[in-house]
Amino acid sequence: MMLALLVGLPLVAGILYANTVSILIKIKKGEETFENTAWGAVLFGALVLGFIFLVFVSR
Repeated sequence: MMLALLVGLPLVAGILYANTVSILIKIKKGEETFENTAWGAVLFGALVLGFIFLVFVSR
């Protein structure tokens, strides 16, 4: 489980970064960003919960 978190968290963080860049590009073009914002919230939640779980598992 610890290995899955150590591999998965950077992957989720990279996807979140790409999503944030996509949101910024869409804002600049004046396009709708609702779907990207929703995915960003889900990814951020997964990242935070993953870090919390990693802290409790490593004890």
